[in-house]
This record gives sequence, structure tokens and C-alpha cells, in this order.
Amino acid sequence: MRAVRALQNFASEDEQAVLEKVSKETFFTEHKVSLIKTDKVTVPMVTGLFHNYVLLPVGEYKEKELELIFRHECTHLFNNDLWLKSLIHMYCFMFWWNPFVHLLKAD
Repeated sequence: MRAVRALQNFASEDEQAVLEKVSKETFFTEHKVSLIKTDKVTVPMVTGLFHNYVLLPVGEYKEKELELIFRHECTHLFNNDLWLKSLIHMYCFMFWWNPFVHLLKAD
């Protein structure tokens, strides 16, 4: 995650506060999610298996837009989508010769 921490962060404290509010509502507890607003991404995304980051493209967002974006990204974290995708990639790596594995990856 050194690469993520090396990104220049343009996020404001207000945007971080919206993320913290949505994170508390989604996880029902204190869950550390960091916001990085950068010009290196074109769409909002989450990354980090152990320490979660929301990467947000540079731009102007209304509070309601931020709330919807963060709710969507926190739902990915809540459902452990990053872990699931990592496991599927490892499974495909180990059983590359099985055609059904590629169907699983496509799904």
C-alpha cells in the first residue's frame, strides 16, 4: 500500500467527515476507511485488504453525491468484495487448466 500512500491527496476535511459518517452507518461500528482524492483515478474505487482506502477522482461533488458514492464503496467493503475477488484470482491461478474456473471469474 506504499503506492496508495504516495498519491497526492486533495481531499478536504468535510469530505473525510462525510466518509466517516457513511462508514459508521454502513458498518454499525467504528471502521477505519481513509479517503484519498487524487488525479490518478477516473472513477471512485476502494482498495486495500487490511487498511481500506476510498480513491476519489479530483472534482467538485455535492454532499449528497459524496454520500451516495461513499455508501456504494462502503457496501463493497462491508460485503468483503476485495477479499472475494482476491480468492477468485488465486483459485484461477491454481486451476488455470479448468474451463469452469474461467466462467467463475467472468461471473
